[in-house]
Amino acid sequence: GGGGGPYVVPGVYSVSLAKKINGVETPVGAPQQFEVYPLDEGTPRPPQVLAFQQETAKLQRAVLGANAAAREAMNRIGLLERALDQTPGTNGDLRMKLQALETEVREIQWSLSGDPTVPRRREAAPPSLMQRLGRITGGAWTGSLTEVTGLQREQYDVVASEFGDILERLRLAVDVNLKRLEDGAEAAGAPWTSGRVPTWRP
Repeated sequence: GGGGGPYVVPGVYSVSLAKKINGVETPVGAPQQFEVYPLDEGTPRPPQVLAFQQETAKLQRAVLGANAAAREAMNRIGLLERALDQTPGTNGDLRMKLQALETEVREIQWSLSGDPTVPRRREAAPPSLMQRLGRITGGAWTGSLTEVTGLQREQYDVVASEFGDILERLRLAVDVNLKRLEDGAEAAGAPWTSGRVPTWRP
């Protein structure tokens, strides 16, 4: 197992080892230097390739995090819907706003990772942002040691240009609208749900 990422560019690197026991970190041995160099006689990758890989890694981190946040928001919305079902006299406006928010977050999810119903209907669909990123990381990270292709840069530009608006929609949906609805559910005396801190006064 372990993490993965792009190959480093040729050069001299160092590695060190340490152990941590009860929060106390102690070095093990001295740092060791080693050289990374191409095994063939081809031209080594320029630093610009690593820079592109690092940019892609930052974008991938944000997209994967946004997708996970949207999934978590959908879970909170589902729990809130069930809590409102168990709350007598709940304002119908609260339910309608929650349903509208569910639709919004689902659309955000589909923008990030694709509509899961499309393959079942055997319909063609444009690649999702995560699929586009997968094509970049599979090729520019570990699939090749050569220069970044024009197609890979084009895929990056598409994801970067679309993701900003999607992220702002998600931030508004989760940090503002979902929080407002959870506060409304709390005021209505709904059962506790994930993401809410209950209020109590003796």
